[in-house]
Amino acid sequence: MLRAVPAPGAPIVRFASFREFCPFYLGQHRNRTCRRLHVPGSGAERVLAALGCGYGFAWVGHFLFEHNRPATFSHPPYSFAGAWMMFVQVLRGRLPSQPPRAGYTRCIPGDRVPQGAY
Repeated sequence: MLRAVPAPGAPIVRFASFREFCPFYLGQHRNRTCRRLHVPGSGAERVLAALGCGYGFAWVGHFLFEHNRPATFSHPPYSFAGAWMMFVQVLRGRLPSQPPRAGYTRCIPGDRVPQGAY
């Protein structure tokens, strides 16, 4: 029977590669409920880490460079969507180097913005 915690003084098994480690790891997860609990746990772990990392960089940009309060604090869902929209536009080379002028409301992807409108 496998023990959840190694016996005191038991040697720690060393693995040379993930290929060697994988059978051991799967052997530690034989219980169906345990395996199923890993799925939401691992997903939540990655989401929280990604949000923390992503928002951490963004907040540093706002506090140190923009000198303003991130929209995440007052409009979290819109801010999240806006960050992804801006990310996609940057990757596509469609985000202008200058911000929109005051009162300009067209920023949804697919909007046709005249050259030099910003």
